[in-house]
Amino acid sequence: MFMKRFTGIVLVLILVLSRGIALASDFLVVEQEPSHTAAGAIQAGGPLAAAYEAACRMAESGDLITSINTFAKMGKYQDAPLYTAYLEAKLHLLRNDPAKAAGGFSKLGDFLDSAALAAKAQALFCHRFQQEDLFGYVSGNGQVIIEAQFDWAERSFRPESVWLSDKDREALPVAAVFMGSTFCDGTNLLPQEGKYGLLRRDGKLVAPIAYDEILWTADGIGALRTGQVFTLMYLQTGESLGGEYEDIGAYAEGFVPVKSYGKWGYLSREGRMLPGDFAWDSALPFREGMAGVSQDKRAGFINTDGQVTIPLTYDDVHSFGGGLAGVKQGKKWGFINTQGELVIKPAYSQVGIFAMERCPAKRGDKWGVINGQGEWVISNKYDEITEFDPIYHRAWMRNNKLWGLLSLDSVVLKPSWATFTPFAADGISAVSYKGLYGYIDTRGVNRIPSGFDMASAFSAGLGGVSAGEGAVQYLNKLGRGFSVMSDVPTQPLNGFIEGRIITENPIIQAETDTGLETRKITYSISFVLYDLEGNPMEFQV
Repeated sequence: MFMKRFTGIVLVLILVLSRGIALASDFLVVEQEPSHTAAGAIQAGGPLAAAYEAACRMAESGDLITSINTFAKMGKYQDAPLYTAYLEAKLHLLRNDPAKAAGGFSKLGDFLDSAALAAKAQALFCHRFQQEDLFGYVSGNGQVIIEAQFDWAERSFRPESVWLSDKDREALPVAAVFMGSTFCDGTNLLPQEGKYGLLRRDGKLVAPIAYDEILWTADGIGALRTGQVFTLMYLQTGESLGGEYEDIGAYAEGFVPVKSYGKWGYLSREGRMLPGDFAWDSALPFREGMAGVSQDKRAGFINTDGQVTIPLTYDDVHSFGGGLAGVKQGKKWGFINTQGELVIKPAYSQVGIFAMERCPAKRGDKWGVINGQGEWVISNKYDEITEFDPIYHRAWMRNNKLWGLLSLDSVVLKPSWATFTPFAADGISAVSYKGLYGYIDTRGVNRIPSGFDMASAFSAGLGGVSAGEGAVQYLNKLGRGFSVMSDVPTQPLNGFIEGRIITENPIIQAETDTGLETRKITYSISFVLYDLEGNPMEFQV
């Protein structure tokens, strides 16, 4: 029973890491912080069965590093080695290296959803290419799989668009494509005026190029907009889901908030409206089995059967996280549990969402971090705090214009950087100060010292940096790597590096009133692909 529950968890939690002890510790935070795991501390030498169940609960709560290390320390107990290999493959997928991920999943046969994930990883091992100013897609072995025919296309297919299920193991991802006018902003080519569609990995346009916007894709469903009309569709068949709506919210836990005639309701991915149809003035996505709704300026929660489980008695509500949800009474926010009991009295001007027994909270005009008892574990003296990352237990905080780094209980790095990128699966962030870029790890330590004019997000074990024109270096976390011909560093994506050559096109314009000439700069761009070792890709049409 517990195994089945964890299998479902693994399907939902894409953010999972492992490579045994060596891999997990490679990007591990300094402190383990065991008191904040979902299961509590795992005592050394304790029963393996208890440690096994605790590792599952940690994974369920998002405490993935600790759960990975717990599995790795269990030796050959039950199927712990299989989980280690499975999570290692997941790590490669999260690192945007689907070739390694496919190889790892393939070795696991039918363990959990390995077969479906192997097919998904293999389908993601492709990238857009440019030919005569049009875009198509090429696979990892250089084979053109979709001929160049679009004015613009996303760099790669969307991992989150795949719906993994037992009856649909060969589901294919989709990518947004565009026909119309484009422009170069000096770093990339962007759509300007035209229409979007959704292209499936096998070349089929499941959504014709007739939409003004692709809102999102998730679990085999896509949300699209044409003018003021919003629609949903199944991405594998192109069939409509539901009808036409005034607005569409975010998909979560099998349901989509949809709006019609000024009211919100919830549509299941099977096309079933929850009881009450369109009854709510506002509707949050489901989280932990409940969704915040409001009616007549009062807010509460419903369950996945559409029943009101927490009465609409609050001025506002946030989504649940870690079994707690923020609720507003008057001008102050507090927290309730899943039974609707007030466990933290309203005392805050703003709050975030709980994770790992921690939550950003604001009192007065400054943010800090509270625990599940409403106690300050990090004093409220910051202008802004992000949500905590479930993998590395880190949040970014800002004072004035500079960002620093928090652990669950302390300051890891005082405000030092003007910009940052999320750590994602590699545990490395691109940061900048006074226009110079470098990379730090989750301890706040410089892995690649700042000194570059541009830097990409770190991915597939590489970060792209540029200190001048005409060449970009791709460096690993030790600062070693290779150069490619490009004017712009780009994030390695799904096994490819995209080089971009930017050309300035000055246009001299005469002002008729004064006779003075003005100089306008436009840009053109061309693309070239490299593999993750810096070798140019050769295409086979």
